[in-house]
Amino acid sequence: MALSDILVRILEEAGEQASEIRARGEGEAKKILAEARREADALRKKLILKGEEALRRELGNDISAARLRARKEVLALKRNLLAEVLERVPAFLHEMPAGEYARLLADLVDEEAAALPGILESGSGDIARFGEEFPSLVGEILARKHPGCRLAPSPLPGSFEQGIVIRTERVVHNLSLHVLLHDARGRLEAEVAQVLFAP
Repeated sequence: MALSDILVRILEEAGEQASEIRARGEGEAKKILAEARREADALRKKLILKGEEALRRELGNDISAARLRARKEVLALKRNLLAEVLERVPAFLHEMPAGEYARLLADLVDEEAAALPGILESGSGDIARFGEEFPSLVGEILARKHPGCRLAPSPLPGSFEQGIVIRTERVVHNLSLHVLLHDARGRLEAEVAQVLFAP
């Protein structure tokens, strides 16, 4: 074989090997590129999910904060309204006629309290407004409402402005307007505060 034939054959074999190497390289490159694309897609999906998750958390936090602010505003409005209503009660009661007001006070006394022997005191402001016969009027209404009533109206006014106080040997039932409003404020504010914890 001549040198030129050997060179041609070497070149042919080298060309074949180069084609083979190129084909294998292209195959490997395609595999690597496909793997890189899969990894990039997985990473992109992961980033999108994390971004959506972070966005949902952020939105959830914003919504929760907005709801809490709204509930606090509603609570403040309800508290203001409650305070305004409770401030108006004495004036409202002051405008009531004596008989209606006396019935209202008598309705505050339960049968058990009326059956105890004791003294029924009326507020000094009520006596000043309705006269000295007002305690007797409350006593008469109580006697009609509770036939076993053993409370005697006190001729002296109590040390409070409006309402009544029942004094027995063992118990004092303070139904003065000041105490009733204080108790009502406590109960109603607790109910109003439930606004913060409502679902």
